[in-house]
Amino acid sequence: MANEIAHEYERLGPEFDRAEASVGPMRAIMEHIYKRALAMPIPPDTHPARFA
Repeated sequence: MANEIAHEYERLGPEFDRAEASVGPMRAIMEHIYKRALAMPIPPDTHPARFA
């Protein structure tokens, strides 16, 4: 089974590369927004979020 996975990963490599390249511009913008958000203080009256 590991050989099959390795073979498919090798076969799909070019598609993975294209997908990563296509998301590059969006990722750069999202990273910029994320870093800007990290630099902003959280107001003391903000309630923590809960994920269920």
